[in-house]
Amino acid sequence: MITTLKRTIAALTIGAAAVTGVTVAAGDADAKTYGIDNGAYTFKVKNNVFYDHSTSYTKVWVRGNVMSVKVPGRPNTRVRIIATRNGGYFDLGGARSTFVKSKHGRYAGNLYGAGFVVGRNHLIPR
Repeated sequence: MITTLKRTIAALTIGAAAVTGVTVAAGDADAKTYGIDNGAYTFKVKNNVFYDHSTSYTKVWVRGNVMSVKVPGRPNTRVRIIATRNGGYFDLGGARSTFVKSKHGRYAGNLYGAGFVVGRNHLIPR
């Protein structure tokens, strides 16, 4: 009885691992067509928080799922981009930046702070 139970559990575990492995492999192959295209961009951020309605521009580079941000006077900052079907997003310092692909290779999306929209951001190809 115990041997039969062990065999059943082992078979279910192996079967689940096999199914999961096939699903993960298919997901990785599809993921290469998603996300933000590699290249050099200008990262435009427009704040809409209370009194701060400023706009900033920063040079960034996207390689794979990593965006490198060049801030003058500081070392490059790297953030991991989570790919979505039509762009991606990243979290940094309690804020989330989202990107949706639009015309001419540009990406635009909302900037969230504490779950609220606090601005807009754009990735413009250079």
